Amino acid sequence: MTVIQSFSLCVLKNFSFAKIGSSPKFIYLLICMLALSACGGGDSSGSNDPGSNSSSSSSSSSSSSSSSSSSSSSSGSAPATTIAVTGTIVLPDGETPVNNATVYIAGSSPAPVQMQKLAMPDCAEPPVSYLVSVCSDAQGNFTLAGLAPDQYEVFVIRGAFTTSFMVDALNSQGDVALGSVSLVAASGAPAANMALVTGDYDYMENVLAKSGFGDVDSSGVLEFGTETFDIYDGNDSLDDLDYPNFTELFEIDTSTGEAVIYYYDIVFINCGTQDYDESADGYLAPDDPAVVTILRDYVERGGRLYATDLSYDFIEQPFPEYFDFYGDDEAGIEPELLNQAEVGLTDIIVPNAQINDTGLSDFLENSTCSFGDSDTNDCLNEDGSLYIEGFLAGWAVFHGAHESAQGVVLYTEGEVVTYDDQTFVKPLTASAEVGDGMIFYSSYHSEQNGSVGFLPQERVMQYLIFE
Repeated sequence: MTVIQSFSLCVLKNFSFAKIGSSPKFIYLLICMLALSACGGGDSSGSNDPGSNSSSSSSSSSSSSSSSSSSSSSSGSAPATTIAVTGTIVLPDGETPVNNATVYIAGSSPAPVQMQKLAMPDCAEPPVSYLVSVCSDAQGNFTLAGLAPDQYEVFVIRGAFTTSFMVDALNSQGDVALGSVSLVAASGAPAANMALVTGDYDYMENVLAKSGFGDVDSSGVLEFGTETFDIYDGNDSLDDLDYPNFTELFEIDTSTGEAVIYYYDIVFINCGTQDYDESADGYLAPDDPAVVTILRDYVERGGRLYATDLSYDFIEQPFPEYFDFYGDDEAGIEPELLNQAEVGLTDIIVPNAQINDTGLSDFLENSTCSFGDSDTNDCLNEDGSLYIEGFLAGWAVFHGAHESAQGVVLYTEGEVVTYDDQTFVKPLTASAEVGDGMIFYSSYHSEQNGSVGFLPQERVMQYLIFE
């Protein structure tokens, strides 16, 4: 209580002793002064002190703040300032890690995080502007760091495969760990449209199935009807009611006005298609001008074309300037004669093929293989080389890239023997960039009767699927 308040109170308390209208003025003042003295003049201690009120208010505020803090703590911490999204890219089999996959969030920022290209040069640039983009490492792991808590659509690209998924980190209190992220579309379908042409001597369909694009039996052979890719009969071995012939890939789709092959991101042509027997059902000559024109245009527009061993002419005839196959096309201007490169000695084994591609080497080092009498699941030999078998009679030999060729990668090479007993170190696996697409060739192929697990050369072929 203030002095003025005390003074007024005293006046009121002593009003009966002095009335303004009946007492002299000095008597009234004297009485009030005596009354003020009797009342104590306003105590400066205790609850009446302004400082005491301030302290009480501060204490109340502190208590309120403490209560608020306690309430906040009990209801969960505030969202983090920045977060990271982590995960591991794997094949549809749910196990095999995918290295060098581009993982990004579309958008822009004043200072976008740069690609880690110095460490992983094989990672593709995102096709659009991005907020952040990284490459999956040798184990398939990725980290998208420095993100504000929010909802994001994360995109993944590896070769012809593209997929995306949503991450809800709007109220995240820390990093978001996704675990394994399978390279499939949101619907569960493959993240790329694939077609495969059957052959007599190679079985890429088994490699695809073991990669998660179908079911396999106890021998590692595709169970037909379970595949998530389209199969075309290239060796007259399938029921026409269930599977179309190879020739239908080049027929015009009336809904698009283009050949059916343009629907696919990837086309595999197994070794041993019916390219020799003109009387065979589904016969297709690789030097047919119409076939050559369509294949060339298909790849230049972004398609990926794979051929193994004796089907090499589906690469040589449309694209003679890239791979220098055994024969007389030294200049690489005109394709050589059909089948001219088929001079490889039968049943050879390359026990220590050299790997010339870091991405492939990393992939094999982090994958498992089973072959021969080996008591290990390693795909690589102790010295980092590769055991390759699966060379059939008259397999197609090639020397490498033509001198003028650009964008050619020679993944593996090893010592081989030809029919006339000549020994050479030759490339065994190759790819080339052609326009917006790619061509691939392998001299060897998968096991005819299937294999439990993956042979080393099957792992190489698996890697090429996602290049």
